[in-house]
Amino acid sequence: MKRILTTLVILILSLNVQAQQWPLYSQYMFNQFILNPAVAGSDEKIPIVATVRRQWQGMQDAPVTQSLSTHAYVGQYVGLGINFFNEVAGPSRRTGMTFSAARHFMVNKANDTWFSFGLSGSFYQFGFDPTKLRFDQPNDPVITTASISKFIPDAAAGVYLYNSQYFVGLSVQNLFQTPINLFDIIDRNYNPASRVYFLTAGYEFVLSDNLSIQPSVLVRKVFAAPYQMDLNVKATIVNHITLGVSYRSQDAVVLLVGANIPNVFVGYSYDITLNPLKSYSRGTHEIYLVVKMNNILHKKSGHSNNHQNSGGHGHRPQQRRGGKNPYRYPVQ
Repeated sequence: MKRILTTLVILILSLNVQAQQWPLYSQYMFNQFILNPAVAGSDEKIPIVATVRRQWQGMQDAPVTQSLSTHAYVGQYVGLGINFFNEVAGPSRRTGMTFSAARHFMVNKANDTWFSFGLSGSFYQFGFDPTKLRFDQPNDPVITTASISKFIPDAAAGVYLYNSQYFVGLSVQNLFQTPINLFDIIDRNYNPASRVYFLTAGYEFVLSDNLSIQPSVLVRKVFAAPYQMDLNVKATIVNHITLGVSYRSQDAVVLLVGANIPNVFVGYSYDITLNPLKSYSRGTHEIYLVVKMNNILHKKSGHSNNHQNSGGHGHRPQQRRGGKNPYRYPVQ
C-alpha cells in the first residue's frame, strides 16, 4: 500500500509539472515579449507590463500566475529585457526570472521590414509542499512533510519578422529541457521540462481613422501533447477602447476588453472554460496593466540608427509614411 501511495504521489506531481511547464496567458497579443525573446527592444519606449491570472475560478488550489516584465532598445540594434514570474498550482510553485537579448536587422528599407533574433536565459526555483496534500493515512511515515525545492536553469530562443502591417514569430522555451527531479531519482531522463514551441502571426486591417481590426493566431506545441491553436481578433476603437475575442482549441473562449489613457493601458479578460473542467470551473480571470516610460537608455546611447517605434508595441523600429503599427501596445 505504501509503495502504491508513493508511486501515486510522484505520478501526480510529474503530471502537474508537465502541465504547468510554461505559463498560459490570454492577453499575450499585447506583450509577445513573454513568449519570444526576439521581441526585446522593439519598442520606442520602455513598457512595464504586469499580469495577474487566476485560472479555473471555483476550483481549490487552481493555478495562479503573476508576471512583471519590461524590455528596451539600448542602441547598436540591440534590445534587452527581463521577466519575473511566479506560478502556484496546488502543492507546486515556480518562481524565477528570464533575461533576454535580441539583435535587429533591416530586411527591406522600402517597407520598413525588420528581422530579429533573440536568446534568453531562465532561472527559477521549483518547489513542492506536501502539507497541501490530503492523505487517508496522514501519519504514514512514508509520506514526507518537508518541503522540497530545486533550482532549475534553462534557456529560450526566437526569431521575429515584422513591419507596420504584419508580424511572424517563432520561439522555443525550455531549450535545454532541464529535468525537474524533486525526488533525486537516478535517471537523467526523469521528468524533463519538455520544449514548448510558439508560432505567432498577425495582420492589421485599417478600416478608418477610428477603427482597426487585428486578427492573429498562435500555435502552441509541447512534446508528447497535441497542438493547441489560439485564433484571435481584436478591434481598436478611436485609440482608446480595445475589444477582442479568442478561441483556444479544446480549451476556452476568451473575451477581452481594455481601456487606454496616456501612457497607461488596463486590460481584462475572461476565459469561458470548454474542456472537461467546465463542470467545476467558473472561468478564468486575467488582469493586464501596461505603463510606458521614455527610453532614456536609447537617448544616452547616442547611436542614431532610427531603431524606434512610434506606435508603441514594437513591430518595427521606426514609423514611416504615416502608417500605423498594428500590434503595438495600446498605449500611445
